[in-house]
Amino acid sequence: MEVLYSSVKQSKFVNHGQILPQVHRGASSAPANDSRAPSRRDAERCRAVFSSGDRLGSVRLMRRLNRMFSPADSFEVLRRACTDKVLAPVAILEMGKLVRSVPAARDFLIASLADARRSGSAATALASARDPEALALVARLLTTSDCSKLQSKAVTVLMLDASPLARRSLKRFASRGDAPPQLCREIRQWLNV
Repeated sequence: MEVLYSSVKQSKFVNHGQILPQVHRGASSAPANDSRAPSRRDAERCRAVFSSGDRLGSVRLMRRLNRMFSPADSFEVLRRACTDKVLAPVAILEMGKLVRSVPAARDFLIASLADARRSGSAATALASARDPEALALVARLLTTSDCSKLQSKAVTVLMLDASPLARRSLKRFASRGDAPPQLCREIRQWLNV
């Protein structure tokens, strides 16, 4: 998909008012037997919308990607959108919907917990995914990391999820002797212990 995103950005004469509705409908003039051509054309249109500066159109488009692309291709489009600091929070939240079907989305979100600009959106996306594998990885991150900021974001994910697995992980962490005292107090208060 690397090639797909470079060609449209260079064009000065893209009519974004026409592109956005076509992308929303998943329009393509490709032959029915060429399964890659519609995705290529739609990916080019997505890139044009994202680079147009039309923030509202870009957000609307991100919310419809799952109807246009496979989950893996949707993730790639959203990952690209994360390079725009205005669109990144929306793209990251939309990635939360892909966590169960695209391991790369889960990994990206977990890695984003360490990024100060993305960590809040990533924590919310991971918690909203309600994915046991992602939660197990976040719980492991909580116990293996020695970075208090990363531990704090992991705690946020687990608190937002509030599943039995999340509660057990938080309780275990708060009972450790080497855990940050302030974080332990917050966990105990949240658990009502």
